[in-house]
Amino acid sequence: MSSYTLIANALKIHQLIFNRRDGESLTKPGMAEQLEISEKQVASAMDFLNGMGYPAAYDEKSHSWFYDWTPADRHALLADELIPKLKAFPKADFSILLMLHHGLEFLKGTRLYTDAKQFSDLFNDDRLSMLNTQVRSMFSYQSRPAQLLDDECFEAVASAIYAREGITFHYQKPEDREPMVRNVEPHHLTCSDEMWYLMGWDKTRDAMRTFALTRMQKVKRTGTSFHPLPKATIDEQLEHAFKMVGKGGKTLPHRVRLRFDAFASALVRERRWHTSQEITPLPDGCSEVSLEVASLTEVERWVLSWGGNCQVLEPAELVERVCKGARAILSKYES
Repeated sequence: MSSYTLIANALKIHQLIFNRRDGESLTKPGMAEQLEISEKQVASAMDFLNGMGYPAAYDEKSHSWFYDWTPADRHALLADELIPKLKAFPKADFSILLMLHHGLEFLKGTRLYTDAKQFSDLFNDDRLSMLNTQVRSMFSYQSRPAQLLDDECFEAVASAIYAREGITFHYQKPEDREPMVRNVEPHHLTCSDEMWYLMGWDKTRDAMRTFALTRMQKVKRTGTSFHPLPKATIDEQLEHAFKMVGKGGKTLPHRVRLRFDAFASALVRERRWHTSQEITPLPDGCSEVSLEVASLTEVERWVLSWGGNCQVLEPAELVERVCKGARAILSKYES
């Protein structure tokens, strides 16, 4: 039973008990019948009222639940406490708390975590905390951002996106020996595979580019404003991306065909690795997986992570890259 239902039932039962006339019978089965709910729901709602400081007593002679204290001064108070919660919590309140819990895990390591945690803690002010406790006892996330984010960098980028203001920064690509200064209109922050990325218009290259925040240093606002891109444009940049590398200037995606042995096939079928994936079972227990991706770089790393359980069928460029990577691995152990 969601806390929305629990609060709604508690308010209704409070009204029944509060408005009960002297000598009138008011039993749990009777309240269940009036409200068209189960006796178990009535009991849960009454336990909730008791926890909120509105305990009811039972009179054996009249077979009735009643308040043995004067509730008039607290009747409005209860409504003031609970009605806003009904407005704040839609029927999917459990899902919302789960979403908040999920979101908090993926904000760890950023300054935004503190603000989000304070918002989440609003749900711990009263008996609704039991629901939050239930969420945390039932769900956990072993995958969380492992990168060491610079708070000032994250905040500078996020605030620039919000203000629609350009930024400059030093960017250190893995293959470069020295960082390069980039002048970018920041449009979108996204977290993919436990890493935060900025999607922005690189004014030097006159094209959309994606930047890993961990490689950004000395972020500064330029004072130059820009118009935000529509969401469809952002989505288009990531079209066919296996993870984060979008199509860039490439018009057509690479068609990739892979063959997984019987052992790996069972694991591959358990997940959706890409929106374009098609998995074809083969008679020998193996599987053929086809994908359409913008960049071969991320797929190359993924294929190599499967070791000998995966074979590239096409394209030839990916076959060559995987063979080169495999030979490089072997060379480390030949001695």
